[in-house]
Amino acid sequence: MILQEAVEDRRIPFKPCRGIRIPKGIRAERPHATADQVAAIVTRQPAPPTA
Repeated sequence: MILQEAVEDRRIPFKPCRGIRIPKGIRAERPHATADQVAAIVTRQPAPPTA
């Protein structure tokens, strides 16, 4: 976006990164909490205030 604005403002004649492809990397799998881990988190939370 910034480089396109520079081209439009005639600060540079063209976008130097035009046509460059960024390779898609392999993403690592995100860890998920187990049911036991979720239960442990819930038990550590304070009780909601009563009205």
